[in-house]
Amino acid sequence: GGHMVMQSHTDGATSLLHLGFTLGGSRVLRVGRFPEPHSRYRDRPRGYVRQPGSNEVSVWDEGAYDEDSIWDVPQELGSAYLASPFCFEHGVE
Repeated sequence: GGHMVMQSHTDGATSLLHLGFTLGGSRVLRVGRFPEPHSRYRDRPRGYVRQPGSNEVSVWDEGAYDEDSIWDVPQELGSAYLASPFCFEHGVE
């Protein structure tokens, strides 16, 4: 397989608890986070135009989050994570 980027999204309620294992290859899980509950998204500069096909809070939109609000979590063969992707914006590359 080639390089693939999954659209940024928040999972449905069935992913309230998710356990993921990397059985082959590698990927990067990108997570959008906020420093405290009820934080606002980063203000957009005047004249900002959203990229076609993107959502307002996409983790791939560098204008949507402050630098310290994006986590890139490398996933190599044998990596595992336990998360609640129902609760946060994320994407996989």
